[in-house]
Amino acid sequence: MSVPFNVLNRPVKVFIDAGHGGSDPGAVANGLREKDLCLQVALAVKAILENEYENVEVRLSRSTDVFLTLGERCRLANNWGADIFISIHFNAFTPAATGFETFRYRNAPNRTRDAHVEIHRVMFAQAFRGKMPDRGSKTAGFYVVKNTNMTAVLTEGGFLTNSNDARHLKSGAFLREVAEAHAAGVASIFTSVKKRQAKSNKPSPSITEWTGQVLRHGERGPLVRSLQEQLIDKGFDLGRYGADGVFGDITRNAVRDFQRAAGIAVDGVPGPQTFRALQAYQPDKGQLVIVNVDRLNVRSRPSFAASAVSGQVRRGEAFTIVERVNVANSNTDMYKLKSGLYITASENFVRTRSA
Repeated sequence: MSVPFNVLNRPVKVFIDAGHGGSDPGAVANGLREKDLCLQVALAVKAILENEYENVEVRLSRSTDVFLTLGERCRLANNWGADIFISIHFNAFTPAATGFETFRYRNAPNRTRDAHVEIHRVMFAQAFRGKMPDRGSKTAGFYVVKNTNMTAVLTEGGFLTNSNDARHLKSGAFLREVAEAHAAGVASIFTSVKKRQAKSNKPSPSITEWTGQVLRHGERGPLVRSLQEQLIDKGFDLGRYGADGVFGDITRNAVRDFQRAAGIAVDGVPGPQTFRALQAYQPDKGQLVIVNVDRLNVRSRPSFAASAVSGQVRRGEAFTIVERVNVANSNTDMYKLKSGLYITASENFVRTRSA
């Protein structure tokens, strides 16, 4: 075998390509979007390599939800002079298809073949064994592994269309393992890329601080606690439990409240977009309206007509009030919300408090 490689007198240049992005969602199934998973894992791989390994330099094809052509991805890596190119993807096919697989270009040199086989071996052992089958290290004609000038490997970390694989892919802890496996795979083929020696027992910030990793209802741990602390800092109510590290209904509602206030997609699932919005968010110092009933309609205009209904909100959700407005042909006013929607001002359904 020709690995491990030896790079002299400089850091190893690792180029991480987060597949898809922007207008290209990649695979979509079981409540997951491939582009989100690719970006979450790519950001984590970069953080792990930079914080936990030495003698390595990392660049990403994208660090946000943007679209790049395949040619642009290759040019970025080629112009930088990367030593290795890793393209992160996740799979989709029939519901029965399952497992982890990786690819290199079908006519790649032996050097790339040996590196690919070793990266695949390390990754499967570290993150996937016991969770999903090993579909093997394979060859293909994928554009990004064909048109890059360095060792190039494309990873497919499970099938969004398979219920078992999707269950794992919804776990922030598992995606962290996948990121760590990518980093370990890269380190396994370069003699100079070594794990840093631990200097203290203090946990790594990349493990305990939420920086945009996708989190979902039911998850627990330090990443959830970090998210909760950031929401509280921005004025969003988490009730009597506060930052307890448990992603329950109250936390999901607080995420939805923030997403509405920030004017981004409202799904109760925090990820990279929610994190970026939280960093930029400046809370208004005004009044909040809080829902006092199990479900309540919100409206696209100040009207109680059925045609004005835009959606529903739930008990305990809070929204920033822009102004109180009169409603034609009604004795009940409405609050205009920061999101642009309207909600009844009736004290039978809502209450208000200072933000």
